[in-house]
Amino acid sequence: MIASPKSADRYCSGYSRRLGGDAWGDDERLAWYALDWITTVVPAAAVLSPVDRRLELFTAGPVVAKVDGPQGRLDLTRLRPEYLSRARTFDPFAPSRWNRGAATVVGPADVGGQDALARSSYGAFLAAHGVGTQVSVFFRDGGRIAGAMLLFRRRDDPPLTQAESVLLRRVQPFLELALAYGGRAVEPAATEPLLASGLTPRQIEVARLAAAGATNAEIARALFVSIPTVKTHMNQVLAKLGLRSRTELVTFLRGTRAGDG
Repeated sequence: MIASPKSADRYCSGYSRRLGGDAWGDDERLAWYALDWITTVVPAAAVLSPVDRRLELFTAGPVVAKVDGPQGRLDLTRLRPEYLSRARTFDPFAPSRWNRGAATVVGPADVGGQDALARSSYGAFLAAHGVGTQVSVFFRDGGRIAGAMLLFRRRDDPPLTQAESVLLRRVQPFLELALAYGGRAVEPAATEPLLASGLTPRQIEVARLAAAGATNAEIARALFVSIPTVKTHMNQVLAKLGLRSRTELVTFLRGTRAGDG
C-alpha cells in the first residue's frame, strides 16, 4: 500500500513542508507517489527536485524527499545547504553537465566508475553524509532538463545492479510524462464524450496526452508505439471529432469538461 503524502513528515523531517508549504498540491502529491514507488522497487533514499533555468538543483521548490527507508536515513537539512555552498561546483551528476545530449539515467559507471567516484571530492562530500553512491534520473521538457530524481545508497549498501539500472531507464519516460503533464491532463470526466464520439481507448489516451501538451515523440515513448502510429491515431481522433487541429482538440476537451462541471 502506498503511504499517504500526509505521513511524509516522518520521511522528510519537515524538509518538504518548509520548501513546499504546509499544503500538499497535486504536483507535490504526484512527486511523492513517484518517489514512494521508485524506492520500493529500487531501495534508496530519494529526492525529487525541480531544475531551474541555470540548470541548478535545490534552488526552486517544491522539493520532495523520501529519506528514511531500508537504505537508512539521509539528513537533507544538512546536505542541501552544503551542496549549494560548495559541492554543486564539482558534482559530476549536475544537470548542467548532462543537459546536452539525451541522458536520462546517470550512475557511477557514467562518471568514471564507483572507485573513481569514491576518490573524488564529490565522493568525499557524499561520504560525509553517509552516502556511498548516487544515481540521477533526469526529466526533460523540450529537450532541456527540468527536474531530477536523485537516488542515494549508504556506503555499506550494494551498488545499483544492472537490472535496477534497466528498470530506471524503462520507467523514466512514464515518470517524465506524468510529472510534466499530470497537473494539466484532461480530467476523466471528458472520457465519456470521447467514447460517444466513437474513439477507441487507445485513441482516447492519445487525445488526452496531446491535449495536455505532449509531443508525438513523447506520446510514442509513453505508450510504447511508433511516432507514425501516434500520427495515425491523431488523424483518426481529429476526423472522428470533426476537428482540424490540436488547438481545436484542447478547446473541445475543455468544453466537455466544463459541461460536466
